[in-house]
This record gives sequence, C-alpha cells and structure tokens, in this order.
Amino acid sequence: MKEKLKQLPQKPGVYIFKAENGKIIYIGKAKNLKKRVSQYFNRSNYKNVLILSKAEDIEFFLTNNEVEALLLEYSLIKKHKPEFNIQLKDDKSYPYVFLDLSEEFPGIYFMRKKQQGKKEYFGPYPSASSVRKIIGIVEKYFKLKTCKTDFSKITRPCLKYQIARCAAPCVKPEIKKDYLENVKMAKNFLEGKLKKLEKEIEEKMAEASENLEFEKAAKLRDTLFALKKFREKQAVFIDMPDTDFIFHKEENWHFVLILYLRGNRIVDKKELFFEKDKFESTQNFMEMYIASLKDRVPAIFTNFEIENKKILEEAYTVRFKEKVEIKNISKKGKYKKLVEIAEKNLNYIIGEKEKQSKSLEKLKDYLKLEKTPDTIYGFDISHLGGCFTVASSVCFKNGKPEKSFYRRIKLEEGINDDYKSIYLAVKKRLESDKKRGIPLPDLIVIDGGKGQLNSALKAIKELKLESRVDLISIAKKEEIVFSKNFPERIKLDFSLPFASLITKVRNESHRFANEYRKKLYRKKNLNSILLEIPGIGQKTYQKLIKEFKSVEGIKSVSLEDLEKITNKKTAERIKKFLNDFKN
Repeated sequence: MKEKLKQLPQKPGVYIFKAENGKIIYIGKAKNLKKRVSQYFNRSNYKNVLILSKAEDIEFFLTNNEVEALLLEYSLIKKHKPEFNIQLKDDKSYPYVFLDLSEEFPGIYFMRKKQQGKKEYFGPYPSASSVRKIIGIVEKYFKLKTCKTDFSKITRPCLKYQIARCAAPCVKPEIKKDYLENVKMAKNFLEGKLKKLEKEIEEKMAEASENLEFEKAAKLRDTLFALKKFREKQAVFIDMPDTDFIFHKEENWHFVLILYLRGNRIVDKKELFFEKDKFESTQNFMEMYIASLKDRVPAIFTNFEIENKKILEEAYTVRFKEKVEIKNISKKGKYKKLVEIAEKNLNYIIGEKEKQSKSLEKLKDYLKLEKTPDTIYGFDISHLGGCFTVASSVCFKNGKPEKSFYRRIKLEEGINDDYKSIYLAVKKRLESDKKRGIPLPDLIVIDGGKGQLNSALKAIKELKLESRVDLISIAKKEEIVFSKNFPERIKLDFSLPFASLITKVRNESHRFANEYRKKLYRKKNLNSILLEIPGIGQKTYQKLIKEFKSVEGIKSVSLEDLEKITNKKTAERIKKFLNDFKN
C-alpha cells in the first residue's frame, strides 16, 4: 500500500480503496491525490483505521479539476455502493405539479419529467406524496380537474363534482370564464403568492356583489376564508425562492434533516441518520448532496459552515448551467423561526432513534441473539396450489422498512415444497448480496415453523455464515418462535413492545410475497394458467380445452368428468388449483 502511495500524482482526481477480493470499500476525491491519500496513513481517526484495516489496494482516476473529481466520485459511489461511503439512496426523479394550459379547461397533474408544450410547471418537489397533497389542496380550493378524460364521452359528472372537488367542466362548458379565473388563482397559490391571491379574491368578491352575483360572491368568500386559514396554519412562510434547508446535528449518530421550501412554504422533509464510521464530514455530505440532485433548486441553506462552497457552486453550475446560492443561515435572524423548528425536529429524531436503539437491545436480550438486530431480513414463500412459487425477502433497518433492499425471488425449482423453497430463497439472497458487496443482516426471520427454520439453517451453513447471522422462525396464529437458542421454543410476549417488530417483519414478508405471486399470474392468459399446474403438459392442456372449452368450463364440471381426461391425482390438483385461483 505504501509503495502504491509513492506512485500517486499530486493532481486532482478520484481514489479507490479495494479489499483483498477486489471489492471496492471506499471512494474519495481530492484536489491533490498524493496529499489526501497520505492523510489516511498519518491520521488515526476511527474511519481511516477501519478502511486501512480492510484495504489491500489503491486505484485512482485523474481529472482536470476538483469539480470533475466530485462528479466522478458520486457516479462511482452510486455504481459500486462502497461500504464506507455515504449512500443517498434515491434514484427516482423529482416530481412536479403542472397546469396543462394547452387544454380548453386546464387541469392540474402529477409529472416526473418536464415535457415540451404549453405547460406551467411547479417544483420539483421532494416526494410524490407532497405533490399529491398540493394537488389535493388545489382541487379543494379552486375545483380544477385532475383527469384527461375525453369530454365527448362524458354524460354526467363524476364523484369529485359531488364532493365539491371539481367544477365539472366536462358537462358544464358555460363555466369556462369562471374556470379560467380559478386557473389563474391556482397559479398564484402554487407560486406562493398568497397575499396577492387574497387581495385578488377580495376584489373579485366585491365585483360579484356589485353585479348582484351573490352565489359567486359567496363561493369566493368561502375560498378566501379557507386560504386565510391555510396561511395561518403554515408554521413557516418565507417570501423567497424555492430552497433546500439542510440541518446537521451529531450525537451518537450523525443526524441530517432536510426541509423543502416550495412556493414560499415548507412542503416536506427528509430525515437521515448515519453511523459515525460512515459519515466523514458535513463537507462530504454536501458534496454528495449537490452531485445527487435530480433537478434545479435556486438555493441550498445549511446550519454549518461550508469550506469548499465555491467548488460546490461550480459543480452545480456544471450540472444545471445555472447558479445556486449556498450559505450558512445558523446565525441569521431572518431565519430564526425556521432554525428553531429544525432544532425541534432534530431533537425529536434523535429521541426516537435512542428509543429504537434501546428497543433493539432489549429484543437482542429477549431472543438471546449474538448481535443487536439493526438489520433484519424477513423471508416468506407464496404459491397457488403448488404453482407460481415465489419468495420474498424484505429488509428492516433500525426497526423500519428499508424498501430499497427488498427482493423478489422466483422459485420454479421449489414448486410445492416450502422447505426446499425457503432453502433456495435464503441461499440465493445471501449469495446475491455477497456479489453486490451488501453487508450481512444481523438477523433473519423466517415465516414458518421448525422445518422452515432447519431449511434456512442448511442454506446458511452451506454458505459458512452460521456464526455471523442469527436466525429465527415464527409460526402464524400461535406466534411461536423457533431458534437454536430455544430448544423448547417460546411464545412471543406481546406485553413487551419490542416483540411486535418480529411480527411486523413476518407480516411484511408475507404481504410482499403474495403481491409478487399475484403480479405473476395476472400476466398470464387465463387458459394458459392450466400449464402452470404440475402434471399438465401441452397434450393434456389441449384435451381439456377441446372438451370443456375454457377454464370456467373446467371449473364447473365434476371431478369424475375431469378424471376421464386425466388421472385422479391430476384431476384433484386441477380442482384445488381452480378453487384457490382468483382472477
């Protein structure tokens, strides 16, 4: 390693630490590669010690400048997911709200990618749920349509009109003038111009009263009242461009809270926490954040100093061809209320994390586990009369579902054999994780009894992991837990709050497996479903369809009639399968 160090140039670029098996464990960027990598050998902080204890090799890429190095570093981290790098796991593009002004009656819609045309976009928003919430508010206040249905096919308004969520332009073309006024008001609302909007509604209300349009004036009055109430509810209302606020606090972990300001109000938040050996610095977090942005945001404010602010601003400009304002607002009086709210949220997150850590420690003692179960995998099998056999593997981290680590496993090999299926599912998942460099779970929870437990244990032993992964199974209804630590088995005590985590993992793996199996058979043509039944080949299939015409025909006949086409065992299997099957 030290010989390799001598070869490193004093130029900007990206360096890569690799373990003995060639697996990438850390990726970093530097203005001066030789100087930066040398620091790992000269400093004794915990993270550097851990990296060097596993590293066997160093590779590097040269770049023209530090900005290029930052962007290359992020793309490599995203591709290889190294063990010691911060992972900002969010591959989805940010969603938008848009008004389609090309329509005679412009509607309001959800969109992930901007398209050309006469459309007015608002956002990007941090999540689909925040977009749907905004659309729901616009529906409520301004009665804009959210569907693209062909009006010529509509004879009566839908339910949204009945519940006062849509003005029903599809059947009431005479409201066009008022509808277009509502579109303009919705635009002001989405831009956060609430005071301007309130003034505009007051003027329209006065005009309607003068023209003796009392019904219209009453509707405008109700909208004005609702908007004022909405504005009063907003904890923070700041007249400024869309901004991401990033707040950091260090306790036993590193906690990061991101507040998203869109249309002059906070619309969403994201909570992140990192183990100390996975969090290099707030500086490094900001580099990853800028490189991972999916779309433009005019400003990014923090509660900490940013030494390489110019590099970050340059990287943003390279990506989006626009400028961004990045600054520390922790001492700015203008943002005092916002900083106080962020502090309260951070303290709440920290408190919840501490509670969860204590709960997991208690679960470890209760189940006599080797390690605290910070990462738990749940496995279950689902099939339909021995067909469409699939497995699910869900993941819980720190007591919460981590859906980016969910996996679906198709198991033709394990047809009608739950024990074999569990064995294959556990083996396939852990082998796949090893290839991808994903760390082992602390605990595996199997949906089933002692037989399923032994099948999973067989897979773990073959992979030589029995000393590194705890394993339990839990049987439904009685909620009996089996493990090597309980030869006599135990029944879960639900008076203990932490015990419910095990059933949550089991129930989620069951739901996910059933969802996958249903998805598979929905794709099949109903008649071809017969070919999935063990014992039915093309010849038998053709005889059945020729004799009974369809699956429904087969379902309606007696077992004796089926036995004339095939043998008794297969006929019984067909009957069971079709009785269980739900289209």
